Amino acid sequence: MTSPALNWRSLVSLVLIAGFCGTALVWVNGITAPRIETQRQEQARALMNSLLLPEQRIELKTLESWRGDTLSACTDWWLLRLSENGYAGPIEFLAYWQTFEGDLPSVIKLRVLNHLETPGIGDFIDHERSDYLPDRDNWTLTEWQTADTLSGATITHNALKRVADSLAQYMDSDAQTQFCSDQLSPTKEHAQ
Repeated sequence: MTSPALNWRSLVSLVLIAGFCGTALVWVNGITAPRIETQRQEQARALMNSLLLPEQRIELKTLESWRGDTLSACTDWWLLRLSENGYAGPIEFLAYWQTFEGDLPSVIKLRVLNHLETPGIGDFIDHERSDYLPDRDNWTLTEWQTADTLSGATITHNALKRVADSLAQYMDSDAQTQFCSDQLSPTKEHAQ
């Protein structure tokens, strides 16, 4: 038989240990969070640079920050952060949209910033593990809409198609004109 005093002591010890561990985790997070955020920003900047052409990288350096989920120098390229639901949750994308003069269709480049897709099955969307997305750089919206679905990854692949559709809908000429006129207007304040 155990005595009630032993149970009470065990409970107090457990609470003290949990409190100490919780405090230690908060303290470590406070120290590491700024470093992690800095590394994420550096990785995002490197990813953005990889999508842009050399002359576009020069334009990127002149931009101060994102406006909402859009970044552009109001020339012929746009970067957008988009999200679509995949099999295991939201998939966060960085999308590149480039327009051309005349009747040439716009082209799209997609990269995944974050996902929870099934390891092994959803790896094709990770540009560091697979060339699937880089091999489709400069595809048009039509090519994305008619792309063959991958066996075993239908939901994830459909998220790619939906994000291309969302990008095209968002990047109509009215949205581009509005974004650029807001950017040129010195009286408007924009939050990042």
